[in-house]
Amino acid sequence: MKCSFPRALFVCAFAGVVALHGQDPQADHSSPDHAPPVQTAPIYTPLTLQQKYLFAMNNMIGAPALSLVLLKATFDHVADSPGKWGSDEGAFAVRYASRFGRSFVRQNLAFGVRALDGEDPRYFVSGHGSGWTRTRYAIGHTFVAKNDRGNWMPAYAMLVSNFGMPFIANEWRPDRHSVPREFRMGGVAVGFATGSSLWQEFWPDLRKKVWKKSPTPGVCRTWLCAGMGLNH
Repeated sequence: MKCSFPRALFVCAFAGVVALHGQDPQADHSSPDHAPPVQTAPIYTPLTLQQKYLFAMNNMIGAPALSLVLLKATFDHVADSPGKWGSDEGAFAVRYASRFGRSFVRQNLAFGVRALDGEDPRYFVSGHGSGWTRTRYAIGHTFVAKNDRGNWMPAYAMLVSNFGMPFIANEWRPDRHSVPREFRMGGVAVGFATGSSLWQEFWPDLRKKVWKKSPTPGVCRTWLCAGMGLNH
C-alpha cells in the first residue's frame, strides 16, 4: 500500500501530539507515602512582539545560525548544487547568499505567524522523568507551542515556515519546481526541528556532566537573547 509523504508526515506529527497527551513533565507519579515536596511552577512570562522578532533575528544572524549556513553552502558547493551556478568562488558566494536567504525567509515566515496567533518561539525544557518520557515530551513539543496566555497550541509557525520556505526559495533558484520535492524538503526541516527539541531537552544535562556544574537557568542562552532580557 502506497503512503504519500504528506500523509506520513501527518502521522508522525499526530503521533508526537498523542505521545504528549496526558503527560505533565511537572507531575508527580510517586506514591502518597513517599511524595516529594511540592514545587511551585514558575510564573509564565510571555514575550513581547519585539522580543519575538529578536528571537527570529538570532536564528538568522547568530553565530551558530551563520555557521550552519556556511556549512550547508559548503556542502552545496562541493556537490555542485545547483549545477547552473558553476563551481568558482563567485558560485560559492551565490550559494551562501541562497542559504542565508532561505534562513531569512523561514524565520520571517515564522515570526509573521507568531505575530498573528501569539505563539511563543521558545522551547520549555521538561527536566523531569525518565529518558523515554522526556524524549516523548521533546518530540510532542516540536508540534505544540505556548501562546501568550501560557496555554499550549499547535505550532503553526514551525509548520508554515518549514513547508512554505522551499516554495519561495525556488523563485531565485534555477531548479525546476517540483511540489513533491518541496514537501520533502519541508519534512526534512521538520525533522531537524524535532532534533533541535531533543537537543535543547538533554543538552543542559550533558553540559552539567561535562562541566560538573549546573547550567544557568533559562530557555534562551544566546548572546542576543541575553542582551534583550529573553532569558526565562
